[in-house]
Amino acid sequence: MGWLGQTVGDLTAKAVSLFIPIGSEIPTAPLERRLRAAGARLALPVVRAAGRPLMFREWQDGVALAPSPGPGKTGIPAPPDRAPEIEPDVLVVPLAAFDASGHRLGYGAGFYDRTLAELRARRRIEALGYAFAVQQLPALPAEPHDERLDAIATDAGIIRIAGDA
Repeated sequence: MGWLGQTVGDLTAKAVSLFIPIGSEIPTAPLERRLRAAGARLALPVVRAAGRPLMFREWQDGVALAPSPGPGKTGIPAPPDRAPEIEPDVLVVPLAAFDASGHRLGYGAGFYDRTLAELRARRRIEALGYAFAVQQLPALPAEPHDERLDAIATDAGIIRIAGDA
């Protein structure tokens, strides 16, 4: 997990949004443990409604998760409604595929693009893709609304994204 500290600096008291993997996504439990040990405040995304940005609820250790009430066939595990809403400093983002210029292919609903655009309009937010190296493609098409990642961490190493592409 040293890559995350190298990418965003001291993690003490920073709010970091993770994701709970679905299907064959890269496991996040080891990263969760290390982030907690580093003093980061963890959050998980909550789908509110189609076409809206995600919100984030604080994820306390040991708190049972429940399916997010948002749209879709898969109820994404999220903290309970009583968990405080927080704005993350760092988003660890799931993806289906990525390229070395920081473009990602998500799952088609645009939640992370909308969320990143909204957060980045207010302040600097780090968006870090987290995936298996085999998910890298030579290039992905990019739409004007697509938000680029700042770095991608894979089982093979870190890809840092340089400047605007």
